[in-house]
Amino acid sequence: VDLDSDPLNCGSCGHVCQTALCGAGQCQGSSAGHVAAIGIDYGVVNPGTSAARLLGNAVFLHAHEPVRVSLYAQDATTGVRNKVTAIVNAEAAARGRSALVTNAMDPVTLGNEAAALDVDVVVVLPQEWAEPGEMVDIASGWGQPFDDFIGSGGVLVVLAEGDATQELLSTSQWLGPLELGALPLQSLEVASWLDALSVGVLSPFALSHAATSITPSAPLDASTQVVVSTSLDEPVVIHRVVAPGQ
Repeated sequence: VDLDSDPLNCGSCGHVCQTALCGAGQCQGSSAGHVAAIGIDYGVVNPGTSAARLLGNAVFLHAHEPVRVSLYAQDATTGVRNKVTAIVNAEAAARGRSALVTNAMDPVTLGNEAAALDVDVVVVLPQEWAEPGEMVDIASGWGQPFDDFIGSGGVLVVLAEGDATQELLSTSQWLGPLELGALPLQSLEVASWLDALSVGVLSPFALSHAATSITPSAPLDASTQVVVSTSLDEPVVIHRVVAPGQ
């Protein structure tokens, strides 16, 4: 069979396209894009936990097989990069899926790859070593490329932690105006059972570390909702669904 064009074996043997359209080894047709911000420190999260399941649910929103995941890791620690890679691979195995995880160190190259749909999922790791203002410039450069990426069915996951993430989310406005804040150690609860990110997540679930609140500064629109919060309704995970072409 021709893996580049066969809708029953698109990109790999046995991968069936729901749209019955296959081109260049990828299923063709409209699909929603996604933006998720998760205020959990994945540098200390173990595979198989509810926090890991949340990240897996976000990554595997994309139907491409294998899903191509790019971790933006220019100013991230090696520890969080390795942990996230391990979690994604474990979540893939648990779902009978596979993932190709790569590390992106250059924001311009990553933006070009996203716009060209050469990657399916982008996970922005916490940029612990970023200089003040660095993520403002990066977010400005990512504006149009990532808008195109998300509008074409791409999945963008931002692991929200620290001042650099605040700069990224404030400048990009992917989820509207947000304020990040440190939370004390506590259990988290599912706030929306109907959201795809909450599937299979226990509620409440404990963390072994503090989390980050992600508080909207304006009312959320109908396409965006809080998925996980504290018992005091402080948002920790926010998810936006983007209709094709928007």
